[in-house]
Amino acid sequence: MDERFERLETKFNSTRAELIETQETVDFLSSKTVQHEKKLRKFLNQ
Repeated sequence: MDERFERLETKFNSTRAELIETQETVDFLSSKTVQHEKKLRKFLNQ
């Protein structure tokens, strides 16, 4: 039983790490999108 819990914990930790990495990627891409939108607005207003 302990071995099963350890395997589940390992899988859970792996999934958590992947979710954190995914969130960091989303945050980065979101910030880049905002930067590009600002540049486009500035360009269109010239």
